[in-house]
Amino acid sequence: MSNNGDVKKNVAEELHKSARKNFKRRRTIIIGFGDLWQIDLAEMQPYAKSNRGHRYILVVIDCYSKYVWTRAVKNKTASEVAKAMRVGDVRVSKYKGVFSRGFTPNWSNELFKIAKANITNPATYLLEDMEAKPILGCFYEYELQKTKYPDVYLIEKILRRSGNRVYVRWLGLPDSHNSWVNKADIIKT
Repeated sequence: MSNNGDVKKNVAEELHKSARKNFKRRRTIIIGFGDLWQIDLAEMQPYAKSNRGHRYILVVIDCYSKYVWTRAVKNKTASEVAKAMRVGDVRVSKYKGVFSRGFTPNWSNELFKIAKANITNPATYLLEDMEAKPILGCFYEYELQKTKYPDVYLIEKILRRSGNRVYVRWLGLPDSHNSWVNKADIIKT
């Protein structure tokens, strides 16, 4: 059994391991104009006073024609963005930007189970959380990482103390996962 220092070091390395971004993805077949859009909000808060309170620019790209259009938006609530779009259903892709912070972990603190492996090229997986609730969407193999320490969780804060037990909030997990643990089971930093 390794000592506590090795476990802490290995968990930190696992969370900060670089996430692969360039890998083969499944094809998206676009039939025509307006079939698939990519949408993002550009933040312009420093210029809101000179732009009549508009703090964001909604940028829409049609993937078929590469046509781009923009709309000024005052806030980024769903109703405001939908009002700026003035159309029906759209597909939105989520992409982690180039300028995202490097000191934040590249992998989630929460652990998931593989519920189903889809036979696609490349392979995709359906996931569920530890409470067996399904996670929406499919994930590529390169977006997943097998954990070496499935029983090690990071504590965000100790909420209460009672004898040799503590009530803790787990890092990266919702408050529904808060629980009592023995002090002897905690590896201190």
